[in-house]
Amino acid sequence: MKNILYSILLLAMFAACSKDENRDFENMTFQELYGGRPYRGTAKAIITGVGATEQTIDGDGRIVLMDETADSVSLVFLADFGKTGEVNMKLRGKQDGNSFRVEGDNIPGFFRVSNESIQGDIDNPTQTMKFAGTLKREQGILQLEVYFKEATESFPQGSSLKLHLETSRKLPQEGDDTSGCQTRVVPIWGPNGMTMGIVPDC
Repeated sequence: MKNILYSILLLAMFAACSKDENRDFENMTFQELYGGRPYRGTAKAIITGVGATEQTIDGDGRIVLMDETADSVSLVFLADFGKTGEVNMKLRGKQDGNSFRVEGDNIPGFFRVSNESIQGDIDNPTQTMKFAGTLKREQGILQLEVYFKEATESFPQGSSLKLHLETSRKLPQEGDDTSGCQTRVVPIWGPNGMTMGIVPDC
């Protein structure tokens, strides 16, 4: 009888903890869930040029949140391939509870993170971009496919890029300093094409 009561008490405790965790998650903002300590890991780029063989490049990947305001934040994806170059993408969007979205009349498509799922489809005059992946508190995975309608310095017209980031982090602990990223100005991709912008360097 004691064993049965003990088991019931344990089940009740686990159920209560689970409910508390879900309630906390639902009440946290996107920045509170995914901001702070950057996600770090690997990046892989697969480049297909017009009339050229497929090229695969390995590098370092990062995912960082920056520039938070009361209702918006920037989500930044960084891929560093050393001497070969880098890919930087910065998406400024609205925090909607624990979700994030970039959409509107001035955006040629959409991008969103909701229920830990990354989805996006952007079609501007210079390229099309399709996003998929997951963003969890301790892991971020991005799959991005880009088709270049017009030539850039690095990609000829009609070429394509497949970018895969696989990153993770330890959750910030009390007393951690998670704010200390320097910034730099670099070419960045956004919903409306390439521009110069500020990204974190950490």
